Amino acid sequence: MINLYSKIVLEKQELEEPWAESIGIAERAVRNGITTFVNAPPFVKRGNENFSMTLDEEQKEFQALLEENNLDLTVLHAYCIRSRKRVTEGAKEQELLTVNETSYVYVDLSGFSSAVFAQTLLDRLQRGNYRPVLIFPEFTPMFINNPGFLHYFVNRGAVSILSAESILRIHGKETQQLAIKFLQANLSHGLSSSPRSALEPFRLKQAYDYIDLEFGTDWTGFLQKNAEHIIEDKPAVMYEPVPMQKSRRLFPWGKG
Repeated sequence: MINLYSKIVLEKQELEEPWAESIGIAERAVRNGITTFVNAPPFVKRGNENFSMTLDEEQKEFQALLEENNLDLTVLHAYCIRSRKRVTEGAKEQELLTVNETSYVYVDLSGFSSAVFAQTLLDRLQRGNYRPVLIFPEFTPMFINNPGFLHYFVNRGAVSILSAESILRIHGKETQQLAIKFLQANLSHGLSSSPRSALEPFRLKQAYDYIDLEFGTDWTGFLQKNAEHIIEDKPAVMYEPVPMQKSRRLFPWGKG
């Protein structure tokens, strides 16, 4: 399975075993059946003094360590934009934003208070031929208060991915219900487990099993196919969004 969004390559510290916590995260991911992991910390400008050792270098070192520990896990590269000010005009900096050097870019709008600012960012990315992937819209106040904004952004080409923990009601009943409604309205296109601490388990398999049981295998096939498409730079499978209050199934076919 592909886990589209979380953090596994933690910043190296002056410790006796600087990679111990990251290896622990990798072990839990592998136990959950995850074989490919997109590591996506917040994007940092090149001007930051801590940027001298790039994430690429750290990931190469970490990938070698995974092999030494016999962990069958491939770690891919990404950054997550959380502010419109982080997007610069420099082409080299833009390239650092993408998921596995594809055209997909992770965007977290949870800190945006204005849909206008959010749209400005998404428009700027799309003008640069990037494909925005909205991270966990069920946690984004803008979409919680007005799901119509998510409908608007998806209609304009944005992709969104949900938290596996939300599907399993780990974050509460209301969050679960909203996540399911986003799926039913064709407003979300992928799934990822993102534990909130380094000690929590991954729950991607459990979320897929839940969707399989409750809504049918067509749903899981759709979500898993999009995970592959995102890391391979293929167009995501998307269906025309429908009003949430009228949505009864994810597609016009299949259980749901």
